[in-house]
Amino acid sequence: MFTRESWQQVGGFNSRFNGVDDVDFIWRLASQGYEAIWLPEITVNYRQHQQTVSNQKARERANLIVALHDYFFSQPNLSDEILQLEKPARYETFTWMAWHLYHTNHLEEMAKFLQKSLLYTPYTVAITISDWVHRFIGYCRGYGYEIDLENFYNLPEWKQLITENAPQNKPRVSVIIPAYNCDEYIEQCVKSVLEQTYTNYEVIVINDGSQDQTQEILKPFFPVIKYIYQDNQGAAKARNMAVKLHKENF
Repeated sequence: MFTRESWQQVGGFNSRFNGVDDVDFIWRLASQGYEAIWLPEITVNYRQHQQTVSNQKARERANLIVALHDYFFSQPNLSDEILQLEKPARYETFTWMAWHLYHTNHLEEMAKFLQKSLLYTPYTVAITISDWVHRFIGYCRGYGYEIDLENFYNLPEWKQLITENAPQNKPRVSVIIPAYNCDEYIEQCVKSVLEQTYTNYEVIVINDGSQDQTQEILKPFFPVIKYIYQDNQGAAKARNMAVKLHKENF
């Protein structure tokens, strides 16, 4: 919600960006020094169905929001505070639109937008890839369904994207992580490796018969790690399994 005075001050909605004109409007409010306050309680329900304009014109809307970014951030006299928001704004938008293109079955365009997001990511490539998956999981849940990650990882468009961006060479370093009922720490452990600036490595996680949520937590990292499940045999045998897997790859 916003006041009529604020709407008039920034010139209302711009029909040039019809379909993403709300984004343009909010950005212009921000550039004039307005701040947003989020209400903690839910006051509006948003009906989701396949016949919405945003679904029917997903590709047009995605390209339009790119044009909006180019137009807005090329304006003269933007403050440094606003300019510093360009990279995070583009990353957030490209990943969101990529998911929406996936949601509306425009898979080739989905891959293109994820590729574009790499230009603006604040993360390493490996963390970015897992972040894409985390976001897709969250967005799907927000729309009332669970993403089938097994099918998603087998999409030709996704496989090509990962092949082009994830290291394919034989690594100089293998990071072996035996895991047993450590779902509270496993994500932090894996991310601590993937956040390194050195990239010539592989991560091998051996799930040693965990009965907790270790596998579910690691699923978003499957594109950038090697994951093996075995019956509980102890940390030493888990490490030996990883060493065996490493040797088989050389």
